[in-house]
Amino acid sequence: QAEGTHDGGYASGGGGAGLGLAIVRGIVRAHDGDVTVQNIDGGCRFDVILPYSKPVAS
Repeated sequence: QAEGTHDGGYASGGGGAGLGLAIVRGIVRAHDGDVTVQNIDGGCRFDVILPYSKPVAS
């Protein structure tokens, strides 16, 4: 059931528009990251992966 959940428009019946994960993916990708999803017993696991960068010394 997780297939296609990144595309937007998918809602689980909770009354939302189904855009939350698509928005998250857009923000994460804008920061050179990624979002992965895995089916697990009773639901899904979503991982948000963002690159680490050291603060720029002034």
